[in-house]
Amino acid sequence: MVMKIGADKEKAVTDIGKINSEIDSTIQRQPDTMTSHSTYAPEPDMMVSHIKKIGTGEKKKKRLTGISKLMKHEGFRLDPYTDTEGYLTGGTGHKFTKEDYMNFNTNGTDEEKLNYWTERFDEDYSKSSTAAIRIMNRNGIEDNTGVQDVLINMIFNMGEDGVNGFPSFLKALANKDAEKAIYEMKTNSSGTGKSDWYKQVGRRVDELANDIKEYV
Repeated sequence: MVMKIGADKEKAVTDIGKINSEIDSTIQRQPDTMTSHSTYAPEPDMMVSHIKKIGTGEKKKKRLTGISKLMKHEGFRLDPYTDTEGYLTGGTGHKFTKEDYMNFNTNGTDEEKLNYWTERFDEDYSKSSTAAIRIMNRNGIEDNTGVQDVLINMIFNMGEDGVNGFPSFLKALANKDAEKAIYEMKTNSSGTGKSDWYKQVGRRVDELANDIKEYV
């Protein structure tokens, strides 16, 4: 099963490389994914298939930056592993499904495994993007590529229901109140300390908070 990348691959990989070099100094992998079985840099092939779907110019650059950041936060592994919550996971933060148990070939070549996880990432990213748009429409959040990328990143990490569990954060985004949105990301519901999410993935939240400052 080999994914067809298309004629734009070389240029797309070059674009992604430039963007990665711009943000490498500020993006850091989470400690619990820093193992000898992970790759630090995202695999460019896993982003190339989105090139034709995301527009041109500044919008394209923002979206590629968001995808690159997401992949660095999630990490990437060719072989399945058990995540911190006990779920069997592979590729870019993809939790195993019944189909994965049947279709993933643990004895396959690295190229075959990469192609498999490329397809799963495409599917997961598409679902998360659709979920982010749903959340934005439901909460009256203005169409904004950067904000959508923050929500996609959060959905990858905690699911759509998890993001919906931050209603005050979503309301602040709708009101274009960046300071309030960041406060709600980091603070628990009683306002007495850090949110559970911030405790779990603090550096990731800090980096997404910087995006909120930039885009809201």
